[in-house]
Parts: sequence; C-alpha cells; structure tokens
Amino acid sequence: YVPERSGTHGMQLALHGCNANHSSLVDQPGMQQVLGEERDRVIVVPLGRGPIGYYSDISERDVLDVMRDVEAHYDIDRDKVFAGGYSMGGYGAFRMAMLYPHRFAGFISWVGFTGDCFNGTPLFEEDGCPSGAIGNVIDFVKNLRYVPGAMLYSGADELVHLHTAEAMAEEFALHAIDYVYYLHPVADHFTYALADDWRKEAEYTARLTRVKNPARVVFRTDPRLDYRRYGISHDRAYWLGDIEARRDRYADLDVTSRGCGVRNPA
Repeated sequence: YVPERSGTHGMQLALHGCNANHSSLVDQPGMQQVLGEERDRVIVVPLGRGPIGYYSDISERDVLDVMRDVEAHYDIDRDKVFAGGYSMGGYGAFRMAMLYPHRFAGFISWVGFTGDCFNGTPLFEEDGCPSGAIGNVIDFVKNLRYVPGAMLYSGADELVHLHTAEAMAEEFALHAIDYVYYLHPVADHFTYALADDWRKEAEYTARLTRVKNPARVVFRTDPRLDYRRYGISHDRAYWLGDIEARRDRYADLDVTSRGCGVRNPA
C-alpha cells in the first residue's frame, strides 16, 4: 500500500502469518489509514516464498529482496523503516529487527511467536518446541538496544500461548530494552486483525528514527541461522562487520567505540 501524498515515505513491513498470503492485513482499511496515511509509510507484505517459511533461509531472502525492490522503486526514508508482522509474521518481525538492527527504526509484533512454544516453562530446557521456527528470537532480544518496539498479546490466544508472551516481556525487561507490551486478557489470536484497529502501536512508533552509529554495539549472532547459498550471513551490526563466530553457536559482542558520538539510551 502506497500513501496518497507525494514525497518521501517510511516503510512498514507487515509480514503475514502462517498459511496466509500477501493480502493479509494490508487490504484492511484501518491499517491503510493508520499505518499508511497517518504514519506515511509504504506497507509491504512479502509472500516469503510460501505460506509457512518463518522468514528464514529462502523466505528471509525474499523479505530482503522485496525491501530492496521497494527502496529502488519508491522514495523511501531509510531512517523510517519498521519491522512488523502478525503471528508467524510477528516472529519474522522480531527476527528481522534482531538480526539486522542497523536497518530498522522500530518494530511492531502482533501476537508474535517467540520461536519455541515452551518459552516461559521448565520444558524450555529440554528438547524444545520450535513449531517450524528456525532460531529462538527470545535469545536475541538484547540486539534491540536501539530498536524500540510494540508487542500485542492475548490472554486467550489458542496459538501463541500466554506463557510465551510473558516470557518475551520478561526478557525485554531483563535487558532494559525500550518497548511497550500490551496484554489483552480476553482477546484471542485473531482479535487484532478482525478489529482492524492499529492506533496505539502505530502511535508508539510515530517518533522513532533509525539509530546509525551508536557508541556501544551489543549484538548476538549465530552461524546456524545463516544461509550462505542465498547470500544470507548475519555478520554485521552498525559499524561492526565481518563478524565470524569461533564455532556454530551463539557469538556475543559488546563493543564500545570512543569515536562514535551517539549516547547510550536512557
């Protein structure tokens, strides 16, 4: 969806949920008005090369290609690019913002899957329950140090369970990330799409701008999430590049430069 006004626009990803397609969310008049016209953002819904790609591997490649295509054909303010998505797309919103934090000003996740349906329970330490996700985004929250966001979850959600939502909120609080967490006790998984009311989360992101060169970079990557066959390697964050892990597991960086002038967030 392209706003009616001319000139430079922001970009809002609205990644679709499991078994959904391009028309999810973006065809809704409320989303077009609130996130398109009022926030002046081009709303972008990649198919992700299929309905159940979890925005990983070739599905992630599709998101990156679509973003590049939109930036090539429309006047996009790259300091106003936002991740966003619903359910599986909410997982994708987390994943994109966490693995490419230097590209985004903020994010919105509607009932976003956290990557493991056992998050927030003792079973998390056992075999796990990825349910199709590649990588557990709850382990990459600290990458969002400069990428604030809004999360909306439901107490009666039959697909993304409450204990996973609470676990995600606790992880954000642990790392002192700037965020807002809305829990609607009687809502279910599809309430927000049916209500077509996106005002409060859109307002939270209204004044956010991409941070380009923070003095301190905190970043976690994992070679197991790369897909070099399709040119995907999560080896960069802000002014750090060519990051190479010693082994196939989490690699954590916490580096401060005296040459960058952007202060740490309060």
